[in-house]
Amino acid sequence: MSRIHSPLKRLGHLGLALLGGAALLGPTVAAFAASRPAIAAAMKPPHAVIHVHAFENLGNRTCMPDPPVHRAYFERSGRGIDWGVEFAMEDAAFRCLRSGTNDHIVLRVSIDARGRLARVQTDAASDSRLAACAEHWIRRQAQTGETGPGQLTIGYFMGSNRP
Repeated sequence: MSRIHSPLKRLGHLGLALLGGAALLGPTVAAFAASRPAIAAAMKPPHAVIHVHAFENLGNRTCMPDPPVHRAYFERSGRGIDWGVEFAMEDAAFRCLRSGTNDHIVLRVSIDARGRLARVQTDAASDSRLAACAEHWIRRQAQTGETGPGQLTIGYFMGSNRP
């Protein structure tokens, strides 16, 4: 038997390989070609979720590496909200939230068209003392800008970053 392969023998091997591949893949290709295109079923509309920001580490702006008060929710709309209002809200949270508790509060400050403090709303989970304390400190310290109207909502909670 000769070790020299003729071109005809090579062509025969190639033809057999192609026939084998066609025999294996042919029915699959034919099935996909004959089938109707798939139509996606109507999906349910997505559920509305609360817009959430990552908790801001208030320790970045202070000398405390792990402050007891953390910012949870933040929403700013309109104009007239500057750093003075935000500082007054943070100061009220630090002064009014009790250390060692699970207290939380949401503060909303509204600025009118003249740039004055129009309304302070507090949601302290039915803790009227905490709400009154926060409103007092915000009204006492808030410095508004020259323009308005605008609104700032910030949520704060007690806790520790440490596990």
